[in-house]
Amino acid sequence: MKKIINNFLFFLFLINAVYSAQNLLPPSDIHYSEKKTTIIIDPGHGGGDWGINYKGIYEKNITLDISKKIKEKLLKDNPKISVYMTRVDDQFLNINDRVNYANSQKGDIFLSIHCDFIPSESISGYKIYYMLSDNIAEKQKTELINWDFIQMPYINSSRRLASFIDQYMRAALIQENNNITSNDEDDVLPLESRGVTRIKSFILKSINMPAVVVEVGNIYNKNDFSYLTDKNIINQIAYHIKEGIINYLIKTNYQ
Repeated sequence: MKKIINNFLFFLFLINAVYSAQNLLPPSDIHYSEKKTTIIIDPGHGGGDWGINYKGIYEKNITLDISKKIKEKLLKDNPKISVYMTRVDDQFLNINDRVNYANSQKGDIFLSIHCDFIPSESISGYKIYYMLSDNIAEKQKTELINWDFIQMPYINSSRRLASFIDQYMRAALIQENNNITSNDEDDVLPLESRGVTRIKSFILKSINMPAVVVEVGNIYNKNDFSYLTDKNIINQIAYHIKEGIINYLIKTNYQ
């Protein structure tokens, strides 16, 4: 009888474990591929271009902090990944500088990090953009590359990348250290999602690879402001974005 009870309890434990696993997105498998991948991260603004300056907090510093964390986590995930940043310190770069550097690295993904400033307390959360593709380049009898339309062949891949990042920023992830014991320890971003949207963008239109812009939050909103000035949440944001990138690569390139 004791053996039957023990077997029954073990069966219940297995059911609970399976159910819990179904409701969490696990960290990506670090051994997912032997393929070399190059990722370009663009921390928005820099130098004399502060971006948003709100209550003494500069957007350029937030974007650099998040970008560095994403790079750190990507490199830790897989030694086959190379990560380049358009800037690694408080440096001014114009759009052409950023585009030229990114394209020269012949990357597989371009990710630009920014913050929103929308003067409404009711608007909060992050939003992810990919290039608006309404304008189609006409065929020209020339061998010159029209850089204003170089992003066009990547529109679907860029949309897919944006959707993966949005999915994993929304998701309840297993803690990064893999040491989870209860649902109270799920890694869930406090930031809301405002979805994925197309946009006309000077920087995206000339990027020669799948490319997105992530606006990580609305600094004008008091909750978002507190999140984007919290080092722990900055680390969380980077973890969720990293998981979105890695799983995009897994599903897109390696299956």
